[in-house]
Amino acid sequence: DTDGDGIDDATEGDGDADDDGLRDFEDADDNEGNILQIHLGSKARLETQAGLLLKQGRKAFELNRKGGELNLSDVAADSLSHIGKLYDFIIDGLPHKGDTATLVIPLAQPVPSDPVYRVLMTTGWQNFIEDANNHLKTAKGAPGNCPPPGDAAFTAGLTPGDHCLEITIEDGGQNDEDGQADGRITDPSGVATNPPASTSTPATGGGGGGCAINPNAEFDPSLWVMLFLAMGYLYRRQYLRKGF
Repeated sequence: DTDGDGIDDATEGDGDADDDGLRDFEDADDNEGNILQIHLGSKARLETQAGLLLKQGRKAFELNRKGGELNLSDVAADSLSHIGKLYDFIIDGLPHKGDTATLVIPLAQPVPSDPVYRVLMTTGWQNFIEDANNHLKTAKGAPGNCPPPGDAAFTAGLTPGDHCLEITIEDGGQNDEDGQADGRITDPSGVATNPPASTSTPATGGGGGGCAINPNAEFDPSLWVMLFLAMGYLYRRQYLRKGF
């Protein structure tokens, strides 16, 4: 019983009853097309609306990940620091091209402070763009256990400490990787933290110019020689002026 669902592998077979990219004996939810396991053996599930089909994303399928989860090292590095894992999924079967779909992700780690949701497009990583058809919400939930899509427990924005993320994405919109209104949404993505604001110490000093002395600068011995010569010259001039 590879997938731990209580049915032996021989009975389940190696077909793909729910067309999610996972063989039935490795898929604990092989009869529910709108649910995708995070990884083999995990009780955590990605979930979209009933009637839609949730599949492994292209990269997760290529790497035989047995679910919708990716490691950070599986894709191109982002300029921001991600927490937890990445999620690679396809939502298929939208009734009309250009429709929206909602997905719930049980996060591997809770939402961090100063969070940002990042999506990997064909042009590289970008922030998830929110507008009238694209939204981010979170709910407290618990590790691996989240409310279903559309539940009232989800509130707008990314709330630090929450375990559950709800994403609403527009087919062909700015967060759909293929950019095509084709009845399917692809969106490899993950939670990251915004970089700290850069701080700089402004230069200080009075107006009208001036100079700054570096206390750590090395002293040149030749300056002493020049100083003694100058003092000798001044002393000699003073001596001659007195008529000695």
